[in-house]
Amino acid sequence: LSYSDTILRSENGSEICDYSGYKTAVEEDKANALLISKAPEMLEMLNECYKYFCNNVSVQSEENADAIGQLIKEATELK
Repeated sequence: LSYSDTILRSENGSEICDYSGYKTAVEEDKANALLISKAPEMLEMLNECYKYFCNNVSVQSEENADAIGQLIKEATELK
């Protein structure tokens, strides 16, 4: 991530957030933009964890798979 005077950009240069309407960029806004920029990678990793737990047969793995599956559903489906 890179910060210019008013624009937060991802590693590939795409614009994530434009702060030009603010006098100063608030740290919480920067933290939120960082989290948003990493969301696709986090979802990909969560999907990999889900596949791993689904392929395990233990009760604990089944519970983890159910919890991960629910989280993925909540994060990817608009209500």
